[in-house]
Amino acid sequence: MERLLERADAMELRAPELSVVLGERAASLAEAAGANSLWVRAEATAVHARVRLGHRASTVGRAVTALRAAEDAGLHAVAAGLRTDLAVCARSVGAPLTGLAILRPVLTVGGLSAGQRATALCHLVGCLGTLGRKAELDRVLLEGDRLVASDGSIGEDDRLMTRALIRLAVSGHRRRHGDVMGAADAARTGIGFLDKLSDPATDGGLARIRLVLELVCSLLDRGDGEMALDAAQPLLDAPERAASVAPAAWLRTALATRVLMRGGSAESAATMLRDALYSVGRHDLDALSARLWLELANVEEHIGNPAEAVTCLHNARAAEQRYARARSQARAVLHGEFGSGEQAPVDLAEIVTSARPSAPASTTAAAQAHPRPARTATPCAAPNRTSAATRAPTGRPRTVPPRTPPGPTAQRPTVPRLAVPDPTAQRRTVPGPTGQRATGQRLAVRPGPGRRPPGPTGTRRRSATEPGPARRPRRRRRHLPRRPR
Repeated sequence: MERLLERADAMELRAPELSVVLGERAASLAEAAGANSLWVRAEATAVHARVRLGHRASTVGRAVTALRAAEDAGLHAVAAGLRTDLAVCARSVGAPLTGLAILRPVLTVGGLSAGQRATALCHLVGCLGTLGRKAELDRVLLEGDRLVASDGSIGEDDRLMTRALIRLAVSGHRRRHGDVMGAADAARTGIGFLDKLSDPATDGGLARIRLVLELVCSLLDRGDGEMALDAAQPLLDAPERAASVAPAAWLRTALATRVLMRGGSAESAATMLRDALYSVGRHDLDALSARLWLELANVEEHIGNPAEAVTCLHNARAAEQRYARARSQARAVLHGEFGSGEQAPVDLAEIVTSARPSAPASTTAAAQAHPRPARTATPCAAPNRTSAATRAPTGRPRTVPPRTPPGPTAQRPTVPRLAVPDPTAQRRTVPGPTGQRATGQRLAVRPGPGRRPPGPTGTRRRSATEPGPARRPRRRRRHLPRRPR
């Protein structure tokens, strides 16, 4: 059983269809032998391979069972991988917020490799694709690429393969936000990574076909139909792998509906769609089958075959009903286990920091080496309420002693204090209320209703919102400012 699991893990990228067979065989043997930990690992391997092959709605129940068993057994790394697969399934059935709730605990789990953390960050961006801002999500994807590029524990081919898959997520994210040129550049960069592989068999139909699909869709969005057809033709002529059936079908659908039909080649478009339907039908991908039958019905109607169009519509409706049942069951299981997405706001900066393996240790060491200065509460002056007594006259610098900050229960005094005149100070000119200047005297204004008494330092400058001193009554009182209540 151990050897079966090792071979299944080795075939994860090279041959996911073989990894499913080996994982299910190891799970059967482990269940018969009563080896719980081996059964959990085998189930996780089989679930991961099935998700990569496109069987997502039908795998949710099995993945949830394996996740609960892994958490009970204390296999945190295995549970993190299952949560990542469940987040992909949640996005596929139309519950991205539930996928976010599933995925958030993964980034705080210790013992994960850089590739697993980068994959979790990519799927996190997918779950937040319609909610987060493009610049913030770009930083999350950049952090995932940095984690993989700086990890020296993986081989060169595995590193290139993982970085190509990250470029796939970057391309989809940019095209989702309307950055067509950036999406095409990211797809070409990922294809360049795959061209550097020393063993091309490392890609078992997972990365290249999907990168070409993103490139073709970006070119079609720009209006370059001929260039898109030239980029996709070599992959359409090559034999298909099980993992490339779904992206190849989407690629044929895009070319048939957006290139051939617009060019007037309806017969060629129908042939391309039927080729895609043949491959998809062999692998029981009902969601994609429903879409292909519907597009073929439109093409047949355009050609002038109403009977064939009606038959295609019947087949599309049947496939849609099959997928709708599986989708509703998967959503019910996900919502029952993880909720419908009601959760706290997501702090992307905190998530990126927690995804770094050495973030806690480095942060603690930096905090000990460079302690922050202690913060003291300093009084903040209210806007436009600077007292005139705190201003020193010209040529006479004046120091104001700092005030003691009030405690948690201290209140602002409301009783005015009498200002004691300095006998040695010279007599200053104080502006009067009517604009005249009174020399050698101090003006005392009694606090009336709705007015604040002067502060402890005597005369002060009032703010724009504070009522001024008493003025002579005017005839037209409607121009007076309203007193605050």
